[in-house]
Amino acid sequence: MGRRAAALAAALLLAAALSGCSFAGLDAQALMRAPRPTGENEADIQNLLEQTAGDEMILKYPEAGQYHAAIVSHDLFGGGSGGAMAFYQKDENSPSTSVAFMRKAGGKWQNAG
Repeated sequence: MGRRAAALAAALLLAAALSGCSFAGLDAQALMRAPRPTGENEADIQNLLEQTAGDEMILKYPEAGQYHAAIVSHDLFGGGSGGAMAFYQKDENSPSTSVAFMRKAGGKWQNAG
């Protein structure tokens, strides 16, 4: 009888331990991150955003309007020097969305205000 109770208790503990990914710290949100940009300009812009807003920054995508990307490259300042704007939240608990304006000067991306 004691062996049977021990086997049942072990089976119940094993079933509880293997019942879900979040119990073991393997929930999907903790294991995933947004893909990193691969183009030269996009990667440089992403690095500048992370320096400005922090590593916990979350890119936000507009739901309406002409542009549906979180980072929009456009000649914002005239002169063809290159410009971009990005929509982001500082972290998942941030209640507001921020906009960063950047320009390329001397071959390097920098904040423009």
